[in-house]
Amino acid sequence: MLQHGGSDHEDCRAAERVALSRGALRAPNERVRQEKEADGKARRQCGRPPSSALRENRQSLDTLIETVPCILALTDRDGCILFFNRAAEELTGYTRDEILNTILFQTLVPADAATEVRQRYQDPISVTPYQVPWKTKYGAERLIEWRSASMRWPNQEAPCVLSVGIDITDRRRSEEKIAALHTELNQQVQAYEKVVLDLEASREQLQEKIVDLETFQDVVVGRELKMIALEKETAMLQRELDLIKAERPLA
Repeated sequence: MLQHGGSDHEDCRAAERVALSRGALRAPNERVRQEKEADGKARRQCGRPPSSALRENRQSLDTLIETVPCILALTDRDGCILFFNRAAEELTGYTRDEILNTILFQTLVPADAATEVRQRYQDPISVTPYQVPWKTKYGAERLIEWRSASMRWPNQEAPCVLSVGIDITDRRRSEEKIAALHTELNQQVQAYEKVVLDLEASREQLQEKIVDLETFQDVVVGRELKMIALEKETAMLQRELDLIKAERPLA
């Protein structure tokens, strides 16, 4: 019986060891599963979004590009237009179907500015704004302030040129009008200053004439006084002569 009891005890211990060993095996497997679930959750939260989210992001980006008031045009290094947003269509009068795959230098850039634009395409990155006009479909020119950058585009081996522009035609006209008004105002101020100088010179001349007139008046008055004194003296002499004649006896 003792032996049997010892055998049962040993069997229990063996079963316990097996159970512990199985539990020890299951524990790491459970940890691995939990770690995989946590990793998958983190990937879903911080990693690449599902395709529906990608489509939503793309739609939002397309909406932003189409509603932004800036001109967005993408060309390859030869000037072939690959992208044209709505603001560019509204400015130029060209639709995408009309403008895509045409050459920028021939379609939109005036002939006298084409050389400058071609040179800029050799080094398209421009932090400093530069001004180049565009021709509209109807022949008018609009002055655009540009910034350019190099970027990759699908199906294009070489980097393309992204140009972001703002129409400053009206601003330039306002600046020119203000400059013209400043010029006119300066001219009027100069004319006023000249009038003031002329008036000052005339005043000095008038003062000189007044002095001359006063001097002449003094001379004339002096002469008149002398004439009056002379006339009085003459009259006195005449009276004395008359008295002498009256007192002289007749011969």
